[in-house]
Amino acid sequence: MVFEVVYFTVLGHFVLLFIFLVRGSILPGAVDGIKYYVTPDLGKLKDTKTKQKNEYNHGEKMADEYIWKKCFEDEYV
Repeated sequence: MVFEVVYFTVLGHFVLLFIFLVRGSILPGAVDGIKYYVTPDLGKLKDTKTKQKNEYNHGEKMADEYIWKKCFEDEYV
């Protein structure tokens, strides 16, 4: 009985993923979405606004980590 439950829970996820894959691939515009996802837009590498946004997010992440570390460092020691 336990093995039946294990087989169902393991294989059930793959069955659902396959169903969602088939369903998503037959929706209108699916081919365009897959093409957009697979082909890179190299023009965005030259865009400076994208680079500035990423640098800002990285700095913000570092600041958040510093604040969390300083606020809670006594709890982890």
